[in-house]
Amino acid sequence: NGGANAELNIRLTTRRALKPAPLVTVHFLNELYEIFSNNASGVASQSVFETAQEYFSPDDLVMFQESYELPIQECLAPYGYSTNSCDIEDDITNDGDGVEKDCYEGNLDVQYIMGVAQQATTIYWYVSNDNTTTDPFVAWLVDVADTADPPLVNSMSWGAIEQTIDTATMDSFNTEAMKLALMGVTVVVSSSDNGVAAE
Repeated sequence: NGGANAELNIRLTTRRALKPAPLVTVHFLNELYEIFSNNASGVASQSVFETAQEYFSPDDLVMFQESYELPIQECLAPYGYSTNSCDIEDDITNDGDGVEKDCYEGNLDVQYIMGVAQQATTIYWYVSNDNTTTDPFVAWLVDVADTADPPLVNSMSWGAIEQTIDTATMDSFNTEAMKLALMGVTVVVSSSDNGVAAE
């Protein structure tokens, strides 16, 4: 089909012609991925998976929303790991409980999912990785499926090197993800910071 190919070539050429933005903002992502509306429906819900003692800061979320003129809305954290005392560059500035609080990944995940899908109920879903008998990724999928009203879209920007995971755990993850799909629940997983090579 010549028309479809011509349209694809025009879109590819247009994307290549985009000048790099100084910052990856919600506006930049909207243009890059041709997102025409960031308004989620009133029944939309979403979550981000977090583990490894990763926190997010509600204060930082408000600052992000104000800086980029996004609607101000809160993120729910029913499993904890919400703090306004994030550590910055190995300088442990804690809130007196003696626990270092890293917010890099947590803040990034919450701020951008809420920027792209605005007004959706958002859950910061923390799963401990302290339990050596249960894989945290599988435990999360089971928890989501066992929830009476699970978030409709779930984002996991964490991962593990596949070669180090036993086949039974990978099969369990795949089975639990398929169960969620049958329930109409979407799970989006990253391919690591450096692609699938996980280097």
